[in-house]
Amino acid sequence: NNLGKISEVRGFSGDKARLVSLLSACNCIGRLSCGFLSDVALKRCGVARPTVLALTCGLMALSMLLLLLPGYVPLVASVAVGGFAFGGEMALVPPIASEAFGLQLLSQAYPFLPLGLVAGSFAIATLLTSAVYNASTAGDSGSWLLQEPFRLTGLVCTVISFLSAAVSMILSRRLRGEYARLRMLHSTEN
Repeated sequence: NNLGKISEVRGFSGDKARLVSLLSACNCIGRLSCGFLSDVALKRCGVARPTVLALTCGLMALSMLLLLLPGYVPLVASVAVGGFAFGGEMALVPPIASEAFGLQLLSQAYPFLPLGLVAGSFAIATLLTSAVYNASTAGDSGSWLLQEPFRLTGLVCTVISFLSAAVSMILSRRLRGEYARLRMLHSTEN
C-alpha cells in the first residue's frame, strides 16, 4: 500500500516501479515455493503447515526490521523478503484452513479468511501509517520514532509478525494429531 511513499521518503522516488515489480515477482516466488515446500515438509518430515507459516511470519518480521535500516540495499532486501513472505502466507492459509476445519466446512470458512488481511491492511496501512506520516510532516518529529515517518509503523508490523508466528506455532501444536494422520495417509499412498 505504501511502498511508493516509503521509497519517496527515503529518497528513492525514481525506483517506485522497480520496487513494485520486485515485490510482485518475489510474491509469486513465495506463493509457488512455500506451497510446494510445505507439501514436501509435511510428506517427508511431518512438519505441519502452520510451522511453515510461522517461518514466513518470521521472514515478514525480518523484512520489517530491514525496512528500519537506512539505505537502498536494506530497502530492496526488505521488499524482496517481504514479498516472498507475503506470497508464502497466501499460499499456506487455504490448505491450513482446510486441514483445520475439514473440507466440509471449508466453503463456509474460506470467505472469512481474507477479512484479516483487509482489517490489518486498513488499520496499519491506512490509519496508523497516515497518522504517523501526518504527525511527522507537521513538524511534530521530536521523537525518534517519528523522525522517519515509517519507523513506528515498521516496529508495529514487526511485533505483529512475531505474534503471528507465535499464534502459528500454537496452531501447529493444536493440529498435531491431524498432521500425524495426514503424514500416515501420505506414507501409505507411497
